Amino acid sequence: MIVLFWALGCTNPSRVSDRSTVPSPSCDVPVFSVGDNWHWKLRNNDRTWLLKRVTAIEGDAYIIERQMNGDIGPIVEKVDKKALKTLYLTPPGRHGWIMNTPYIIKFPLFVGKKWAMAPGNTVVLYGLFGTGSFPLNIQVMSFEDVETPAGRFKAFRMDCKVGIEWFVSFWYAPDVRNIIRVETERDGVFELISYSVKDLL
Repeated sequence: MIVLFWALGCTNPSRVSDRSTVPSPSCDVPVFSVGDNWHWKLRNNDRTWLLKRVTAIEGDAYIIERQMNGDIGPIVEKVDKKALKTLYLTPPGRHGWIMNTPYIIKFPLFVGKKWAMAPGNTVVLYGLFGTGSFPLNIQVMSFEDVETPAGRFKAFRMDCKVGIEWFVSFWYAPDVRNIIRVETERDGVFELISYSVKDLL
């Protein structure tokens, strides 16, 4: 499985560097609605793609279906509203299991924020899972314009150092309520090609 599709490992509590006064711009954890959906694809490779769709809201959790090329059916995730942790995972045709998997982004976001995660458990980068156990050091570098096949967006750029020598950059767009691009030197660019989110009242 290519590096872009890793679940990156952590067990120890995250160390987050926040400030009492959050500068503008900043954004909090997104709010999803039933029917919100996102479609990503590896640039120059139509065979590598991912779809995610919010199918229900149950109390303090979202029910999200995700399907990747090669899957025999959608994987169903139960995701905590407050921090986007994956609480429960049900693969197609199998019984589900408890995950309690943290999301790689620690909200609220603002330029200059840093956090770290130590090896051990699984971290969700953008809903894909694989193998690996490495320390992560992440920093919000900028708030910038990003061009994707789905459009042009203002997004927070985060640089993630994995272990001692591998780097990942990813961009989160508040208007899209999701990550819109992931880049590594090894695997190229995984980017948003379409999406639909409902206006919040």
